[in-house]
Amino acid sequence: MEGLLQHRSRQLTELREIAGTQDLDDVQSIGLTVEADSDLRFVGELLPNLVQLSISRSRVQTLRDLGSTFARIQVLWITHSGLQAIEGIGSLPCIRELYASYNKICCLEPLIGCDALEILDLEGNCIADMSDLALLACCPALVVLSVADNPVSELHNFRHQAARAIPHLCTLDDQPVNGREELKAAVRQCLPHHDLLRFIHKGPEAKQHQSLLPAPVKNATAHLLR
Repeated sequence: MEGLLQHRSRQLTELREIAGTQDLDDVQSIGLTVEADSDLRFVGELLPNLVQLSISRSRVQTLRDLGSTFARIQVLWITHSGLQAIEGIGSLPCIRELYASYNKICCLEPLIGCDALEILDLEGNCIADMSDLALLACCPALVVLSVADNPVSELHNFRHQAARAIPHLCTLDDQPVNGREELKAAVRQCLPHHDLLRFIHKGPEAKQHQSLLPAPVKNATAHLLR
């Protein structure tokens, strides 16, 4: 018991030094490096008003390690941390931005119910199937997503599939998502590649090619030729 009290006293002193203040109730943002045996729950108790937390390049296997003491967190950086699972994110009900690139995450189901999540960076993880990515449609506020360097990003027509699976997405892998993602995929089935490029860029043969398209595609592309 005495050893635990001494350890927590050291944690308290270290946090005050890092935060640059004696009153930890005032701290809203902090960056820490934690080891696998660190008591993150106690850290959350000491920083009750924290809204931004960076624990990148730490050793954290699951978000459950954060416990339920970071309920006010809106922005979390946890990159390059060996993170294998995001179970426990439900204990961060206010989370708006999650930066978890270059970890070992493969399951996104715990994100269902993260209604406030707007930005999600999962670059360099282990997401393999579009069905996993499609679960993000259950995050109604999500507008920015990064999944480059995941197996799923190598799938044929990946951007088109992702845009259809998450219709409210605005930015995917640092590139804007718009109606032309679906347009290109639809027209690609009907036109040779060199003709497709001329069509997309409103080349001189565009109207001629449009007359040869199936009705649904023709209707979807008509506004591009006005």
